[in-house]
Amino acid sequence: MSKCIGLKIGVLLLGALLPPAQAEQRPSPGQTPIRPLSECLDPKAAQAFLLIDNNRLLIDAGRQHFLIELRWSCPWLYHASALDFRSRNSAGRICGDVDEQVGAAHNPALQPDRCRVASVTPISRDEYLQTIARTGRGQAAH
Repeated sequence: MSKCIGLKIGVLLLGALLPPAQAEQRPSPGQTPIRPLSECLDPKAAQAFLLIDNNRLLIDAGRQHFLIELRWSCPWLYHASALDFRSRNSAGRICGDVDEQVGAAHNPALQPDRCRVASVTPISRDEYLQTIARTGRGQAAH
């Protein structure tokens, strides 16, 4: 009986000691990745970006525009001249799937860590322009 209790306590302690990254592997509550893949962000098509705040990016991908929410604050992206996205899907598209990441493309030394993507939302051109206007920063110039 005491071995069983010891095992249960050991399992509970192990769960409490797992690094936070383990918990981040789950999709955001209520967030469903974009499908089909053709509707996701193609990083090669990204022409400009604007960091709205430490947790949100606007992306201009030509005919498509996206709002990307990050899992945590990434203020170092303000200094990036270009972004580097990483995805596990074979097309390399960013859809809001688990483990998608963004970072500074040309100067990884700017960032202490890559930023995990929490969600990707396609938005209209009008929504894109209105969001830029609300930030008071003018046009996305990156």
